[in-house]
Amino acid sequence: MVYLKDELENSPEMDKPPKKKFKTDKDNFRYGNYRNYYFKRFGAESKTDIRLEIMQYHSEYFKDKQILDIGCNSGLVTINFAKLLQPKSVLAIDIDANLIDMARKNLQKEKANFNLPEEQLAALNRIIFRKANYILTDRTLIEHERPQYEAILCLSVTKWIHLNFGDDGIKFLFKRIYKQLHQNGVLILEPQPFSGYKKRSKLNAEILENYKAIKLKPEQFEAYLLSDEIGFSESWCMTDSEILEQSNLPKGFHRPLQVFVKR
Repeated sequence: MVYLKDELENSPEMDKPPKKKFKTDKDNFRYGNYRNYYFKRFGAESKTDIRLEIMQYHSEYFKDKQILDIGCNSGLVTINFAKLLQPKSVLAIDIDANLIDMARKNLQKEKANFNLPEEQLAALNRIIFRKANYILTDRTLIEHERPQYEAILCLSVTKWIHLNFGDDGIKFLFKRIYKQLHQNGVLILEPQPFSGYKKRSKLNAEILENYKAIKLKPEQFEAYLLSDEIGFSESWCMTDSEILEQSNLPKGFHRPLQVFVKR
Protein backbone atom coordinates (compact mmCIF):
# COMPACT_ATOMS: atom_id res chain seq x y z
CA MET A 1 0.00 0.00 0.00
CA VAL A 2 1.15 3.57 -0.68
CA TYR A 3 0.83 6.15 2.07
CA LEU A 4 1.25 9.89 2.31
CA LYS A 5 4.06 10.43 4.80
CA ASP A 6 4.32 13.16 7.40
CA GLU A 7 7.20 15.54 6.94
CA LEU A 8 10.35 14.29 8.61
CA GLU A 9 11.47 16.14 11.68
CA ASN A 10 14.71 18.10 11.44
CA SER A 11 16.86 15.43 13.01
CA PRO A 12 20.25 14.05 11.92
CA GLU A 13 19.02 10.51 12.42
CA MET A 14 15.68 8.78 12.09
CA ASP A 15 15.45 5.52 13.97
CA LYS A 16 11.77 5.00 13.11
CA PRO A 17 9.88 5.35 9.83
CA PRO A 18 7.51 8.33 9.58
CA LYS A 19 4.01 7.80 10.90
CA LYS A 20 1.46 6.69 8.33
CA LYS A 21 -1.42 9.12 8.03
CA PHE A 22 -3.83 8.83 5.11
CA LYS A 23 -3.97 6.33 2.27
CA THR A 24 -3.80 7.79 -1.22
CA ASP A 25 -6.99 8.20 -3.24
CA LYS A 26 -5.69 5.51 -5.61
CA ASP A 27 -5.89 2.89 -2.90
CA ASN A 28 -8.64 3.98 -0.56
CA PHE A 29 -11.82 3.52 -2.62
CA ARG A 30 -13.23 6.53 -0.83
CA TYR A 31 -16.77 5.95 -2.11
CA GLY A 32 -16.87 2.29 -1.10
CA ASN A 33 -16.30 1.46 -4.76
CA TYR A 34 -14.54 -1.83 -4.12
CA ARG A 35 -13.92 -4.08 -7.12
CA ASN A 36 -14.32 -7.24 -5.03
CA TYR A 37 -17.27 -6.06 -2.92
CA TYR A 38 -19.54 -9.01 -3.74
CA PHE A 39 -16.76 -11.51 -3.08
CA LYS A 40 -16.31 -9.92 0.34
CA ARG A 41 -20.02 -9.96 1.07
CA PHE A 42 -20.99 -13.38 -0.26
CA GLY A 43 -17.76 -15.37 -0.48
CA ALA A 44 -16.33 -17.31 -3.40
CA GLU A 45 -18.87 -20.12 -3.44
CA SER A 46 -22.14 -18.29 -2.83
CA LYS A 47 -23.97 -15.78 -5.01
CA THR A 48 -27.18 -15.91 -2.96
CA ASP A 49 -28.27 -12.51 -1.73
CA ILE A 50 -30.57 -12.80 1.27
CA ARG A 51 -31.85 -9.29 0.53
CA LEU A 52 -33.30 -10.40 -2.80
CA GLU A 53 -34.88 -13.46 -1.21
CA ILE A 54 -36.59 -11.17 1.30
CA MET A 55 -37.72 -8.76 -1.43
CA GLN A 56 -39.36 -11.64 -3.28
CA TYR A 57 -41.86 -11.88 -0.41
CA HIS A 58 -42.84 -8.29 -1.19
CA SER A 59 -42.76 -8.44 -4.98
CA GLU A 60 -45.77 -6.10 -5.26
CA TYR A 61 -43.36 -3.21 -4.65
CA PHE A 62 -41.16 -4.15 -7.60
CA LYS A 63 -42.95 -6.22 -10.26
CA ASP A 64 -43.79 -4.07 -13.30
CA LYS A 65 -42.48 -1.01 -11.46
CA GLN A 66 -39.91 1.63 -12.39
CA ILE A 67 -36.85 1.20 -10.17
CA LEU A 68 -33.79 3.29 -9.31
CA ASP A 69 -30.78 1.50 -7.80
CA ILE A 70 -28.34 3.93 -6.13
CA GLY A 71 -24.76 2.66 -5.82
CA CYS A 72 -24.99 -0.46 -7.97
CA ASN A 73 -21.26 -1.35 -7.88
CA SER A 74 -20.53 -3.96 -10.60
CA GLY A 75 -24.21 -4.67 -11.13
CA LEU A 76 -24.58 -8.25 -9.91
CA VAL A 77 -27.34 -7.48 -7.42
CA THR A 78 -29.14 -5.28 -9.96
CA ILE A 79 -29.04 -8.05 -12.55
CA ASN A 80 -30.37 -10.70 -10.17
CA PHE A 81 -32.97 -8.26 -8.86
CA ALA A 82 -34.32 -7.78 -12.39
CA LYS A 83 -34.38 -11.53 -13.09
CA LEU A 84 -36.20 -12.37 -9.86
CA LEU A 85 -38.57 -9.43 -9.47
CA GLN A 86 -39.42 -8.50 -13.06
CA PRO A 87 -39.53 -4.70 -12.82
CA LYS A 88 -40.78 -2.53 -15.66
CA SER A 89 -37.41 -0.79 -15.81
CA VAL A 90 -34.23 -0.36 -13.75
CA LEU A 91 -31.86 2.58 -13.83
CA ALA A 92 -28.76 1.58 -11.85
CA ILE A 93 -26.16 4.24 -11.08
CA ASP A 94 -22.70 4.34 -9.54
CA ILE A 95 -20.13 7.10 -9.09
CA ASP A 96 -17.31 4.88 -10.41
CA ALA A 97 -17.02 4.66 -14.20
CA ASN A 98 -14.94 1.48 -14.02
CA LEU A 99 -17.62 -0.27 -11.98
CA ILE A 100 -20.26 0.80 -14.48
CA ASP A 101 -18.14 -0.69 -17.28
CA MET A 102 -17.94 -3.92 -15.28
CA ALA A 103 -21.70 -3.86 -14.71
CA ARG A 104 -22.39 -3.48 -18.43
CA LYS A 105 -20.06 -6.39 -19.19
CA ASN A 106 -21.71 -8.51 -16.51
CA LEU A 107 -25.09 -7.70 -18.03
CA GLN A 108 -23.99 -8.67 -21.54
CA LYS A 109 -22.49 -11.89 -20.21
CA GLU A 110 -25.75 -12.76 -18.45
CA LYS A 111 -27.82 -11.98 -21.54
CA ALA A 112 -25.62 -14.32 -23.58
CA ASN A 113 -26.76 -17.27 -21.48
CA PHE A 114 -28.77 -19.43 -23.91
CA ASN A 115 -30.52 -21.20 -21.04
CA LEU A 116 -32.00 -17.98 -19.67
CA PRO A 117 -35.82 -18.02 -19.57
CA GLU A 118 -37.42 -15.57 -21.99
CA GLU A 119 -39.02 -13.46 -19.26
CA GLN A 120 -35.68 -13.05 -17.48
CA LEU A 121 -33.96 -12.02 -20.70
CA ALA A 122 -36.72 -9.46 -21.27
CA ALA A 123 -36.14 -8.11 -17.75
CA LEU A 124 -32.40 -7.79 -18.37
CA ASN A 125 -33.11 -5.77 -21.51
CA ARG A 126 -34.88 -3.25 -19.30
CA ILE A 127 -31.75 -2.44 -17.23
CA ILE A 128 -29.68 0.69 -17.85
CA PHE A 129 -26.35 1.20 -16.08
CA ARG A 130 -25.15 4.79 -15.85
CA LYS A 131 -22.24 6.62 -14.22
CA ALA A 132 -23.65 9.32 -11.96
CA ASN A 133 -23.14 10.99 -8.61
CA TYR A 134 -26.58 11.11 -6.98
CA ILE A 135 -25.41 13.97 -4.73
CA LEU A 136 -25.59 16.87 -7.16
CA THR A 137 -22.93 19.57 -7.11
CA ASP A 138 -25.62 22.21 -7.62
CA ARG A 139 -28.01 21.37 -4.79
CA THR A 140 -30.60 23.90 -6.04
CA LEU A 141 -31.41 21.55 -8.93
CA ILE A 142 -33.41 19.45 -6.49
CA GLU A 143 -36.24 21.96 -6.91
CA HIS A 144 -36.74 20.64 -10.46
CA GLU A 145 -37.11 16.99 -9.41
CA ARG A 146 -40.36 15.24 -10.25
CA PRO A 147 -41.65 11.72 -9.40
CA GLN A 148 -40.08 9.10 -11.68
CA TYR A 149 -39.85 5.84 -9.72
CA GLU A 150 -42.08 3.53 -7.74
CA ALA A 151 -39.21 2.04 -5.75
CA ILE A 152 -35.69 3.25 -4.99
CA LEU A 153 -33.00 0.92 -3.66
CA CYS A 154 -30.30 2.39 -1.44
CA LEU A 155 -28.35 -0.63 -0.26
CA SER A 156 -25.17 -0.23 1.81
CA VAL A 157 -24.25 3.19 0.46
CA THR A 158 -25.35 5.67 3.15
CA LYS A 159 -22.04 5.38 5.02
CA TRP A 160 -20.06 6.42 1.96
CA ILE A 161 -22.37 9.31 1.11
CA HIS A 162 -22.24 10.42 4.75
CA LEU A 163 -18.43 10.29 4.97
CA ASN A 164 -17.86 12.02 1.64
CA PHE A 165 -20.59 14.65 1.77
CA GLY A 166 -21.41 15.00 5.48
CA ASP A 167 -24.79 15.61 7.05
CA ASP A 168 -25.74 17.98 4.22
CA GLY A 169 -25.08 15.19 1.72
CA ILE A 170 -27.10 12.53 3.53
CA LYS A 171 -30.02 14.96 3.95
CA PHE A 172 -29.84 15.82 0.25
CA LEU A 173 -29.89 12.09 -0.56
CA PHE A 174 -33.11 11.57 1.36
CA LYS A 175 -34.79 14.73 0.04
CA ARG A 176 -34.00 13.85 -3.57
CA ILE A 177 -35.21 10.27 -3.13
CA TYR A 178 -38.50 11.51 -1.70
CA LYS A 179 -39.03 13.93 -4.58
CA GLN A 180 -38.27 11.22 -7.17
CA LEU A 181 -40.76 8.72 -5.76
CA HIS A 182 -44.33 8.50 -6.98
CA GLN A 183 -47.16 8.50 -4.45
CA ASN A 184 -47.22 5.11 -2.66
CA GLY A 185 -43.64 4.58 -3.79
CA VAL A 186 -41.09 3.01 -1.46
CA LEU A 187 -37.51 3.54 -0.42
CA ILE A 188 -35.68 0.32 0.44
CA LEU A 189 -32.87 1.41 2.74
CA GLU A 190 -29.98 -0.66 4.10
CA PRO A 191 -27.98 1.78 6.24
CA GLN A 192 -24.62 0.90 7.74
CA PRO A 193 -24.27 1.44 11.52
CA PHE A 194 -22.24 4.41 12.74
CA SER A 195 -19.79 2.04 14.45
CA GLY A 196 -18.52 1.12 10.99
CA TYR A 197 -17.74 4.71 10.03
CA LYS A 198 -14.67 5.12 12.23
CA LYS A 199 -12.54 2.56 10.39
CA ARG A 200 -12.96 4.46 7.12
CA SER A 201 -12.86 7.96 8.58
CA LYS A 202 -9.09 8.29 8.02
CA LEU A 203 -9.09 7.64 4.30
CA ASN A 204 -8.25 11.31 3.77
CA ALA A 205 -8.40 14.64 5.58
CA GLU A 206 -11.72 15.69 4.07
CA ILE A 207 -13.47 12.49 5.13
CA LEU A 208 -12.01 12.77 8.62
CA GLU A 209 -13.40 16.28 9.02
CA ASN A 210 -16.81 15.15 7.73
CA TYR A 211 -16.78 12.25 10.19
CA LYS A 212 -16.01 14.51 13.14
CA ALA A 213 -18.86 16.86 12.18
CA ILE A 214 -21.59 14.21 11.78
CA LYS A 215 -24.61 14.88 13.98
CA LEU A 216 -27.33 12.91 12.14
CA LYS A 217 -26.38 9.33 13.07
CA PRO A 218 -27.82 6.29 11.23
CA GLU A 219 -29.99 5.38 14.22
CA GLN A 220 -31.71 8.75 13.67
CA PHE A 221 -32.39 8.20 9.96
CA GLU A 222 -35.84 6.71 10.52
CA ALA A 223 -37.08 9.65 12.59
CA TYR A 224 -35.60 12.09 10.10
CA LEU A 225 -37.18 10.35 7.08
CA LEU A 226 -40.57 10.40 8.83
CA SER A 227 -40.23 14.04 9.87
CA ASP A 228 -41.87 16.96 8.10
CA GLU A 229 -38.48 17.87 6.62
CA ILE A 230 -38.63 14.75 4.39
CA GLY A 231 -42.21 13.50 4.58
CA PHE A 232 -42.38 9.69 4.46
CA SER A 233 -45.63 8.50 6.03
CA GLU A 234 -44.65 5.14 7.46
CA SER A 235 -41.76 2.75 7.88
CA TRP A 236 -41.23 -0.88 8.78
CA CYS A 237 -38.48 -3.45 8.76
CA MET A 238 -38.52 -5.95 5.89
CA THR A 239 -35.81 -8.15 7.41
CA ASP A 240 -36.31 -10.76 10.11
CA SER A 241 -33.25 -10.84 12.39
CA GLU A 242 -33.59 -14.62 12.66
CA ILE A 243 -33.21 -14.94 8.89
CA LEU A 244 -30.00 -12.94 9.03
CA GLU A 245 -28.64 -15.09 11.83
CA GLN A 246 -29.30 -18.23 9.78
CA SER A 247 -27.71 -16.82 6.63
CA ASN A 248 -24.09 -17.39 5.66
CA LEU A 249 -23.36 -13.66 5.64
CA PRO A 250 -20.46 -12.30 7.70
CA LYS A 251 -21.69 -10.61 10.89
CA GLY A 252 -20.83 -7.19 9.51
CA PHE A 253 -23.52 -7.60 6.86
CA HIS A 254 -26.33 -8.48 9.27
CA ARG A 255 -28.13 -5.26 8.45
CA PRO A 256 -31.89 -4.83 8.24
CA LEU A 257 -33.76 -3.62 5.18
CA GLN A 258 -35.99 -0.69 6.12
CA VAL A 259 -39.03 0.26 4.04
CA PHE A 260 -40.22 3.87 3.86
CA VAL A 261 -43.54 4.59 2.15
CA LYS A 262 -44.53 7.85 0.50
CA ARG A 263 -48.27 8.54 0.74
